[in-house]
Amino acid sequence: MKAMFLAKNNFRLNPAAACAASGAAGGATQSTAFGARGDVSNLASVLRGFETVYTSPVHYGQLVEAGINAQELSLLKETDGNLYIRNIDHMVGQCLDNGVDVFITAGGDGTASYVASSVILHSRDKKPLFLGFPAGTANAGPIVHPLRTGDFRDLEEVRLDAIEVKDGDEVIGYGFNDVIIGNSFLGTLDDMLVNLDAASMALRGEKKVVRPGDRIKGKDFTVKLNGKVEEVPQRILQICVSAIGLMSLGPRAVLGGLLDSEGDAHPAAAAFIDRNMIDSDPASWNWRGPVTTTHICFTENDVLEISGLGEDAQVIVDGNPFIRKTGRLSFRIVPEACTALWDVGGKGR
Repeated sequence: MKAMFLAKNNFRLNPAAACAASGAAGGATQSTAFGARGDVSNLASVLRGFETVYTSPVHYGQLVEAGINAQELSLLKETDGNLYIRNIDHMVGQCLDNGVDVFITAGGDGTASYVASSVILHSRDKKPLFLGFPAGTANAGPIVHPLRTGDFRDLEEVRLDAIEVKDGDEVIGYGFNDVIIGNSFLGTLDDMLVNLDAASMALRGEKKVVRPGDRIKGKDFTVKLNGKVEEVPQRILQICVSAIGLMSLGPRAVLGGLLDSEGDAHPAAAAFIDRNMIDSDPASWNWRGPVTTTHICFTENDVLEISGLGEDAQVIVDGNPFIRKTGRLSFRIVPEACTALWDVGGKGR
């Protein structure tokens, strides 16, 4: 089998280097801002099991030093705009041409989502597997999952639904965790968790701190489900759209309409919230005031459409920002959009 390995530029496959970078003494875990930690020695062991591992020039030397049969991928030469995203597409294309079976990432939800979205958009009839190693700002999953084994055969296949996001008529990505409509997303700058400006990152790959904006609704703001206008709150500071098939649903008194979708094979929901829930300011974490959320539940064959969005309404897919180009966003759930490899402690493959 062949694999692709893509990681954040600061990721170190060597356990000693990973510990030194994180200030840890002993052990072999790749540090994260929060969420699961991953054992890099297990990741290295999994990578050694492949016939060939295609990777970026940044990590080629590390793979060779770890005894992995690596093949270096080429990068684009352009320098304009966000080259990182275009290079992911470029490298994924090379891997698809070379018959790669498994796409492996080391990073957070955003890194895994970029790669998975690119593969889904550009793959032929193949249905490749995805392994997301947790080493990002947040590792919420589900495409990113803790790795406690070094044996590829121990991993189990889990089919994941995804939210397909369209800007006008163009598919811009697939969200496995959440799709946020707002002006900012959580990231790190100088080892601090901050709100980063979605537009600056999407256009130039530039990290710029910004406060969450409140101009989500514009003129003629409208929400439609299958063409029918839906009622939403007057005040909206954030919109979140998610596949909820893997969600652990709680008491009906709290979650209300979300539980009505529990019997659906591939449930999803959009939340229209009157305060910004994605905020790096610690003061917001201790909020005790009222929060109003309206949920619109939908499933496969349904289309949710939002138009009339305001200036702060950019699109963040699993932590990856995109500049909205049109006045209309639409969402639908894609059943079993990809197959992830999870270490669930069972018998595996």
